[in-house]
Amino acid sequence: MTTASTKKASDQEGRLLLAIRAYESKQISSIRATAKSYNVP
Repeated sequence: MTTASTKKASDQEGRLLLAIRAYESKQISSIRATAKSYNVP
């Protein structure tokens, strides 16, 4: 069974991976803007 904290961490990890891909593919030019767009620290 998945706990709430495990799901939250998994969701954050997914957003982080998407943010990295967006930044590396030049979809967003600033790492700070990328983090803000994907709501990652």
